[in-house]
Amino acid sequence: MQHDTPEIGLVRLPGRLPTTVDDIGFWYDDDMATRFSVAAWDVAGAWWSGLFSQNTLVAIRSVNGRLDHTRRSLRLKAQGVDAGAMMRAADQALQNLKNPAFFDSAETYLEQIAHIEAGFQILNTLQDNVIFGINGARVAGLNYGSSVALGAFASGQTLLQKLVENAVEQMPPPNEFLFLKIKDEGELLSALMLTEVVRRRWPNCQMCLGDHGHENYSLHSVLKEQGRAHPLFDMFDDVVVERGAIPVVLKLRFPVCGAVPSKTLGDIYAHDFEIFAPKRILTMRLSEGRCYWAKCTYCTQNAKFGNGRAPSKSDLVQALDRLSGFAQAGVSHFQFSDEALSPALLREFSQKLVTLGIDIHWACRSKLEPVFGKVLFDQLALAGCYEVLFGLETTVPRIQIAMDKYDRRLDEPAVAEILNAADQAGIGIHLNLIAGFPSETLAELNQTVDFLIQVGQGKSGFTFLLNEFVLFRDTPMFENPHDFGMELVPVGGDIFPNAPFVVPHPMPDAVTPDDVLREMQRAFERLHWGRLGEFAGGDLAVHLYFTSGHGSVFKSGFNPFDCGDSRAVA
Repeated sequence: MQHDTPEIGLVRLPGRLPTTVDDIGFWYDDDMATRFSVAAWDVAGAWWSGLFSQNTLVAIRSVNGRLDHTRRSLRLKAQGVDAGAMMRAADQALQNLKNPAFFDSAETYLEQIAHIEAGFQILNTLQDNVIFGINGARVAGLNYGSSVALGAFASGQTLLQKLVENAVEQMPPPNEFLFLKIKDEGELLSALMLTEVVRRRWPNCQMCLGDHGHENYSLHSVLKEQGRAHPLFDMFDDVVVERGAIPVVLKLRFPVCGAVPSKTLGDIYAHDFEIFAPKRILTMRLSEGRCYWAKCTYCTQNAKFGNGRAPSKSDLVQALDRLSGFAQAGVSHFQFSDEALSPALLREFSQKLVTLGIDIHWACRSKLEPVFGKVLFDQLALAGCYEVLFGLETTVPRIQIAMDKYDRRLDEPAVAEILNAADQAGIGIHLNLIAGFPSETLAELNQTVDFLIQVGQGKSGFTFLLNEFVLFRDTPMFENPHDFGMELVPVGGDIFPNAPFVVPHPMPDAVTPDDVLREMQRAFERLHWGRLGEFAGGDLAVHLYFTSGHGSVFKSGFNPFDCGDSRAVA
């Protein structure tokens, strides 16, 4: 099956509902484009497009048996539930999410989400082995922290395996090489199942696990420590430990090659990957450099990258060239996933966008700094920025010091002034907070949430997440747990991205998981988002607004959910 012009299939794996497209990164540069052609192999799009179809019902019946399926179907019918009609409605609603008309009002959007949520309920009622939801499929009782357990499950004849097979049936035959990019443990399982299916159908196709770091999920340290002794090396044809080695692996596989790409990456991103959103949204980085702050004791982001320097203005040359090509191809919205771009870099980037006439909508991440104010936010807005994500984490100096994130210039009034300036410039804000940091008290968590509620009132496009503290590997806290009053707990697996721990001597009023849930709910209620729970699909709609590309669609244009006021749908 090898050709003179090798083609790399860029695989998107079944996982959470795809509302954006992910850039493969800087490794596919001009030199690589002269050697290899690339093409989309969108298994995720096919998987989701078929999820609420008759084929899924057939797969459930074949796995669970006709008798069990009939019994469950009759039970639904006795309750007045037409499972077939609800599945068809969910399927149509999923397709409607590609149509901008269904984002024009809260009512029409909520109606689609309610149908999709009902479809999940039907799937979860007809079988017990897999939990279906907007974040994909979760196998009940499976140890996702064990590569051996995942590999064993992937090789079995299961419902999920049949759904992957159904999706692959919709795909064109691959050429020599499929490049796998995973973002979480669910996508790792999908990658293993897909590898089983592809090897049966196309045994000469090479399956390469080429990217395994996204947000706080990363297999980098585990694979680097164990090398080829790790079981994943036997499950794929290639496993790339360092991202920078991807071109080396490809050149070794195909030492003699030359390509005239039939499509650019921009064409592929703009047209070939299916997304369930009405705008073409691309998640990409401006640089492969680490976070410019790079001090936070809890953060694992920098461990994913071998590049030890922070993003610089020189990085913008290549980034803007790539960005311009993507925009010309039809990508309109960009989410820059660099962990924290400095204010100086954002200023330079905004000036370049305006000078070059690159007309896009974009969101970015940065660290709260005193320099953020009206002048800078106005400049970002002029260049198309609609949202900045800040990691506030906490407003308590004692916890900020433990996080190595304390800045005496950034007390609560100063932070509020920054957020007000963004709002006045028409830029939305997303705040990330951490609850339950070791030694944090309930009173301190209350203080942070009180501030969140105060600054969030009345702001356009304001969202937030209160994340329960998780100890990640490759962090200062993991390397020195006793400095933070923690003891590590052994785990039964080899690919856990996080590390269980205990605090032997907790504070008398230490934050509990129940406290985190209550405080998150309090913030939702006080900022009016709780009202949407009164409507069918409301809670799921809020989740999508806060965490998916749908939020980008709303925040960058007409927003019927502005300020979290659900009276718009009353």
